Amino acid sequence: MTELNVGKKHLLEAVKKVYASKYSPKALYYRVDNGLSDAETPMAVLVVEMLDAAVSGVIYTADPAGSSAGTLTIHSLWGLGEPLVSGEISPDILTVDKNIPHDIIHRQHGDKFTEMVCDGQGKGLQRTVPEDRRRALSLDDNAARELAGIAL
Repeated sequence: MTELNVGKKHLLEAVKKVYASKYSPKALYYRVDNGLSDAETPMAVLVVEMLDAAVSGVIYTADPAGSSAGTLTIHSLWGLGEPLVSGEISPDILTVDKNIPHDIIHRQHGDKFTEMVCDGQGKGLQRTVPEDRRRALSLDDNAARELAGIAL
């Protein structure tokens, strides 16, 4: 669960909501379906300053499936990252060689029909992505190479 644009006054309340989300029906179903105990799925809360991001994403420096030790993957989309981590939007995926100069090995376009942006009132707002940006990768090769270097 993600709580966006939380001020200091409401931080403790938001942290409690995030911790409680570990016991949501969706989270419980996932653990039971995958044979995971409560102890095997520890919970953490990350608090960071909110930015009105043009592009957001997640970098996997190790392949979760363990199939390739020589690459990393960058999952990115337009706007704030909450729709990515919640699974609402299919991101762009770039597979990058870990060796310098961090060649881009594979590019996969996601279905970026909407993006989340800051609405100026402390909430995230979903808006339609124009057609030309839907077809474009949210990161260019130079940005992907730079991010790979930082991540490694």
